[in-house]
Amino acid sequence: MTKIAFVGESKLGCLLKNFDIEVFVAGDSNEVYQKVNELLKEDYSIILITEDLATTLQDLLLKRVKPLPVVFILPSFVYSGVGEEMLGETIEKAIGIDIFSKRKS
Repeated sequence: MTKIAFVGESKLGCLLKNFDIEVFVAGDSNEVYQKVNELLKEDYSIILITEDLATTLQDLLLKRVKPLPVVFILPSFVYSGVGEEMLGETIEKAIGIDIFSKRKS
């Protein structure tokens, strides 16, 4: 069975518990970093975090080389662009092209 974890605020966590997702409430950026670092070493297939928390995890997530667990960044109430930036960096690393570049050729 696929194990899915969510790290973030309790309000969204309460909703996700209904879908058999393990919820880990983290209050500050240090707690989030430590918890996600632990979950990456366990047998989870998917880890969900919100975009506002992804800023503290950017270095941790970009240096990963294992395909699992997959880390999904959920949109936050306030758009910061971090999720889009991290996705672009991952795709560029995989295929060698910056597909989100706003530069015109």
